[in-house]
Amino acid sequence: MDFYGDLDNFHIDVANYKQVGSFYTQTDGLQMYPSSHVRDVFYHSGDDTIKTYYSNVRAERIVVWKTNNAPIIQMGWYSRNITNVSVDRVDVIHTRYISGSEYYPRGLVGSSAYYLDSSATNTANVSNTIPSPTSARKASRRL
Repeated sequence: MDFYGDLDNFHIDVANYKQVGSFYTQTDGLQMYPSSHVRDVFYHSGDDTIKTYYSNVRAERIVVWKTNNAPIIQMGWYSRNITNVSVDRVDVIHTRYISGSEYYPRGLVGSSAYYLDSSATNTANVSNTIPSPTSARKASRRL
């Protein structure tokens, strides 16, 4: 599910969603656009499962049956400056990682390995941050 358009006026609100049939490695979870909320979801996925690419997203009560590609919580393919990202109560009931390409990180939380590739066209901007919701609240109180 990819939307290319005005993201300021587009978000998703998903509850009780079941995704099954991850028969190839590019079976992603739902794209959580800015201000999206995903809850009570079962993902059978083969790629990026919980996508935390944008600000003000919340994912909770997620059950994951994961195959062998990419992290469960994916932070993106280029450096971002986002806030207020919350992922709560994720149960991983199966995962099967195999050795392979260094560009597809395997694990619970990850981002693209292209950040570290000096020949890549996108390089990391180390001034960008993804603060925890608690530290973001503290920072907003100081302002």
